[in-house]
Amino acid sequence: MRKMRTMGLVLVLAALATQAEMVVVDDGFDGYQIGTAHRQGDDGTGTETPRWAVQQNTNQFGDPGGVTIEPLAEDPANLAVRLQNRDRGVVSTIYACMSLGPLTIYGEGTIYVRFKADAPNDTLMGTNDLWSHWDYAGYDTGDATSKLFQQMAFNYNQMGALVRLSGGEDFRACDGSPANPSPTGVNGYKNVNMGQEVNVWQELWVQIDQANDRARYYLCPDGGQPAAVPNPNGGTWWAMRNEARNNDAVANLKFFMGGVPATLGETNVLIESIAIDTEGMTLDRYAGWEPIPAMPPALRADLDGDGDVDLDDFVILKNAFGTGDDGDCDGDGDTDLDDFVILKNEFGS
Repeated sequence: MRKMRTMGLVLVLAALATQAEMVVVDDGFDGYQIGTAHRQGDDGTGTETPRWAVQQNTNQFGDPGGVTIEPLAEDPANLAVRLQNRDRGVVSTIYACMSLGPLTIYGEGTIYVRFKADAPNDTLMGTNDLWSHWDYAGYDTGDATSKLFQQMAFNYNQMGALVRLSGGEDFRACDGSPANPSPTGVNGYKNVNMGQEVNVWQELWVQIDQANDRARYYLCPDGGQPAAVPNPNGGTWWAMRNEARNNDAVANLKFFMGGVPATLGETNVLIESIAIDTEGMTLDRYAGWEPIPAMPPALRADLDGDGDVDLDDFVILKNAFGTGDDGDCDGDGDTDLDDFVILKNEFGS
């Protein structure tokens, strides 16, 4: 009996050792070049397929400037993907595809996304099993000269999980379709108040159950305790859309920046990291995860608003000294020695 127990323990430990874990994609983008995300990264398939590809609806393959890599204001050594949502009258829908390659989820798995939205928006993240990026050799269309990019607008119906990345408004995700009905009996987009705030880093876990065409969503502020997003019609499962195809894998993440009313102007979503667990539904974070630091305090003596305190700011203070409030660093309505002390202490920052 002892030998059997020992053997059983060895088998359990071996199974645990082979379990997948949360793997961060491309080191959190920190090895990318600042600028467009188009054709950056390597999806790991050995075919020299880039991790990212971008296209504006009906235009040639390429980024019109809506999907870029930039440093975080909180930590400039940490790079993020910025998804820009513009007025539809200026830019049509922009699509960005992130190929998962060997991180494709075939059964159960988890997608982790850390993001921040600066306003309510229309930025969606979906999952699909379409060919990555360009319609290579006409696999989707039969036309090798086609510029079709993952079937552009038509592939909304081919998304599996489909969720909005936003703040300052309700959580929103798709729950089923006529082709894959919601277990609640009510199909379509549903909203839930999860207290998502603008300009606050959020963590999202999307737990995938591919065999049953469903997903669960968990949210929290950065470093918080994940909370399940309830389906308004009951339970925590949300049916995948799968209206035009029975998805059998999560092979890509597809981002839709669909345009916003002109009254809202430009909105942005920053994605600091994406991680994948290919074999399990988990609420783990990836190895080496650290909370994003708080924004550094604003420079009170940055009088010209260029992000530093230098001779230009000193000249502004000098010219306003004792005569006006252009050099007011402490907010008391004048320019005096107190303001000079603040500038002196922040000089060179």
